[in-house]
Amino acid sequence: MKRLLKIADDKRSRLLNVMLGTCCAFVAGAINAGGFLILGSYTSHISGTIAGISDAVVLGNAAVVWLGFSAVGSFFLGAFMASVLIQIAQARKLHSSFALALLCSGCVLIALGVWATFSQDPTREQLVLLLGFFFSMGMQNATVSRLSNYETRATHMTGVVTDIGIELGKWISRSASYNREKLIAMGLILSAFLGGGILGAIAMKSVLGTLSICLFGGVLVSLALFPVYRDTHIRMRYLKKAHHRKVNN
Repeated sequence: MKRLLKIADDKRSRLLNVMLGTCCAFVAGAINAGGFLILGSYTSHISGTIAGISDAVVLGNAAVVWLGFSAVGSFFLGAFMASVLIQIAQARKLHSSFALALLCSGCVLIALGVWATFSQDPTREQLVLLLGFFFSMGMQNATVSRLSNYETRATHMTGVVTDIGIELGKWISRSASYNREKLIAMGLILSAFLGGGILGAIAMKSVLGTLSICLFGGVLVSLALFPVYRDTHIRMRYLKKAHHRKVNN
């Protein structure tokens, strides 16, 4: 239980990195697969998006080019914002240096779910969801990358499958550099992405529809709450003591 509470804490271990990466991969898989049913597009597949832009340039489809660049820009902006939040929190020596970025990403998903459920404009709804999903995926990917020292990605399954292939190749050839822990970690992350995709698709097709996006955003928020609460509690206690010293003096 203590490990679950500290899963997004600033003090990291390999186990906590794997646990958090697995949780984020689950959410990313859910948003990817569920989002495809709504938007007809996967929202963390930057390679595919850029390839689509290339095709659209050749075919002269300006609308698709604009949309593709907007999606890539949203992913970039999400990664940028996550990095800025982490830097600010670390500069202030907060326990929630990574949790703040996860909290922001989760809140974005919750806001998107609520807005899409009550939106009366299907065209605008699809555009906002598309860009919002890419933004959230960028934040998650950057956060997990930073906290794992760039060893793990939450949304980049191409890299995960590549790492699994490399480690299996080392194992078969009895290489001394074979890393069993990494193979297990990558397997868990890939399985979580797949499981999240299945549940996300089921949820989006259920009576909840776009409101189910809030559930997956809630997963990220719940992971971030304890470190954020602890920092807030410490800050309030410090301010209270400072107030008492001022009054007594």
